[in-house]
Amino acid sequence: MYRMGIQRRVSRRRSTPGIGSPTRYIVSIMTLRDTDPRALADRTVRVAKTQWTQRGGWAWLFGGLALVAHGLVVVSLIISTAVTEQIASLLPQVFLLGLILHAMAVGLARTRQALARAVGVIGIVVVFVALVLAPWNQPDRAAAGGPSLRITTYNSYFKNAKPPSLEQTDVIGLQEITRGELDTVARDMGADFTFLSQCQCTASGTEVGLVSRYEITDATYFDDGGSGTFIRATLTLSPAETIVIYVAHLPSPEDHSARDRRNHLIDVIMGEIDKEAGDVVLLGDIGTTIYSPTFRTLKSDLNLQSVDYGLVTPCSWYGYGPLLCLRIDHILISSGLRIVESSVGPDQGSDHRAVSATITW
Repeated sequence: MYRMGIQRRVSRRRSTPGIGSPTRYIVSIMTLRDTDPRALADRTVRVAKTQWTQRGGWAWLFGGLALVAHGLVVVSLIISTAVTEQIASLLPQVFLLGLILHAMAVGLARTRQALARAVGVIGIVVVFVALVLAPWNQPDRAAAGGPSLRITTYNSYFKNAKPPSLEQTDVIGLQEITRGELDTVARDMGADFTFLSQCQCTASGTEVGLVSRYEITDATYFDDGGSGTFIRATLTLSPAETIVIYVAHLPSPEDHSARDRRNHLIDVIMGEIDKEAGDVVLLGDIGTTIYSPTFRTLKSDLNLQSVDYGLVTPCSWYGYGPLLCLRIDHILISSGLRIVESSVGPDQGSDHRAVSATITW
């Protein structure tokens, strides 16, 4: 009787498909004949859902997506390519997305071991990003009160019908600007000195200008044929202090060709700045964000400081809207200069915002 009971339980288990084991279920449905396809499909979906839930499928899915997002962040901070630079441009957004996905994975984790793995990965990524973009990488701030210079960079945008209003500054580097707009800015500032590059501008507008309250000397410009240009000029601030200003408008790295042109222009600028003996300021639409390896190489090789640097940095370009805004307008200064304060201006009709900084020496 005991043996017969065992046999009955075994035969019942074989004859009734269960949903506890996918393998047993597959074997069972292979032995069935004349099975309704719709019922079979419904039963298969139920098995899949049950197994997905029991094995923490959602936690693994969100965890995997979080790893992908944070992996892209790490790679874009190390390797410079056309693809990784696009990711680096949106690094804060991708990093935040990774944290959200990780939080969802942690919330759905079914075991302490899975929870510990998820939290550990979050910790590793956060530490890595902090080491690259930590607050201690910010430039030292100088106290106000000494001699100072207020500098602004602004891409006016060639389709902008609203003339820029940038009175509260001493020196302005302008991009996508016409002679009339340049003269309007100079008149509003009460500035006596202007310089405008005479590049062969494309329809998108690459003209670069400089307006200054201080005398401009030795002003020259470089033009690569319309897709990018920069100005080099000397400003005499006092009989004892002069600085060299570079105002640049470089191509955005939208494809490999544009990236190569931009990198070529950056190499040319770096070669020129490397020859300078005194204080230097590089400003303008550089065509790269602070998170890209290209930007960090530019800073480190020339020993320049950026007026803003870190994971939380104000945007200056809103061409993709507020959620996907970028920081591609920069002011960088040499080691002999120090930053008092910096700011990003309001909307003035352009897709860019003015970036300003007060510096001292």
